[in-house]
Amino acid sequence: MPRKVIKCLENINMDDLFSFIKYKIITDNNLEKYLTVDEGIENRLKEKIMEANSLDEFINLVKTKRYTYNKIKRMLIHILIGVPKDINRLAKIEYIKVLGFNKIGRKYLRSLDDLDIGLVPIPNSIIYKYEMQAAKVYSLISKNKIINYEKRNKPIFWE
Repeated sequence: MPRKVIKCLENINMDDLFSFIKYKIITDNNLEKYLTVDEGIENRLKEKIMEANSLDEFINLVKTKRYTYNKIKRMLIHILIGVPKDINRLAKIEYIKVLGFNKIGRKYLRSLDDLDIGLVPIPNSIIYKYEMQAAKVYSLISKNKIINYEKRNKPIFWE
C-alpha cells in the first residue's frame, strides 16, 4: 500500500464514522437490503443504536456468538457504503486491482497473457463504484482526501 494512503488511514479514527453509521441505521427502514445484514440482525442494530456512544460500544452491544465483532464491523461498512445483498449477482469480477509487486510479482503478472480480466480498475464497473464510495466515506473523516489517492494511485514496485 502506498505510504501516502497508509498515512491517511493512520489518521482515521473509526469512531469518527460512528455518527454516519448511526444516522444511516436510524434513517434507513430497510437495512436487510445490505450485504451481510441477515436473519433479523437489522432489528438488533435498530434496537441498540441509541444506547451506544461509540462504535466500539455499539458493536459490543450488538455482538453475539453468531455475530462476531469483525462480522458486525464489516456489516456496518456495507450499510454505510450501501453495498446491496445482490452485489455478487450484479457484479462480475472485471479487474484485479494490483496494489504493489516486486520482481517476482512483475514476472508473474507478465505471464498472465490469457487472463480474462484486466489489471486496471474499470471506472464504469459496479465494483469500482463501491470502491469510490468507500473512498468518499473515508475522505469525510480524513485530513487527507483518500479519494484523490484512490483515483490516481498506481501500483508500487519494490526491489
